[in-house]
Amino acid sequence: MALVDRNFCVMFCHIGNKGKISDGTVFRDSVLFEKLQRNSLQLPQPKPLSNGDVNVPYVFVADNGFPLHRNIMKPFPGEHSEGSTRRNFNRKLSSVRIVVENTFGVMSARFRVLRKPITLQPNKASKVVMACSLLHNFLRKSCNSRSIYTPSGYIDTVVNGEIINSVTWRQDIGEGEGAFRSMRNIARCSALTAIEVRNKFAEHFRDMN
Repeated sequence: MALVDRNFCVMFCHIGNKGKISDGTVFRDSVLFEKLQRNSLQLPQPKPLSNGDVNVPYVFVADNGFPLHRNIMKPFPGEHSEGSTRRNFNRKLSSVRIVVENTFGVMSARFRVLRKPITLQPNKASKVVMACSLLHNFLRKSCNSRSIYTPSGYIDTVVNGEIINSVTWRQDIGEGEGAFRSMRNIARCSALTAIEVRNKFAEHFRDMN
């Protein structure tokens, strides 16, 4: 499990859980969850959105594999009609979540060891994955290497709200997802405050249109 920033760099990486356990267990086993529960991540103080007067917390963007939390936003479940507030919110979230997909995709394309399950002891495999993450960050942050590591057109982009998929890293990986696997979704109840926060963001995106 990883947390990435808008520049496709890995900010946090949790490695070592068994592949068959649920997403909730993976997340709860992480230091990120522990710090989130203790409110010790030193996140910026909540601020009003541009069109509101209610303080809204800073959030991480996630998919349905994660719990809804006042600091974790995921899509509204189910199908929603075109033009609806919930569908618009889900589309906005998807355009941001492509950063995560592309980060994993680029790493799998560039570091071939990640294209299939790593046949090493768990502690050694964890070190390999962490090393790949650190090398990925170094190559992304260096002005000299970034244009070679991820040249123009290598990563997906969003144009006028529409996601433009790049086929380059997908072609490099080939069939399948490589060694990365999506975590399992598990239905769970959300705290009322988390639902209220998501609704505030949904209303904000609706009013921006």
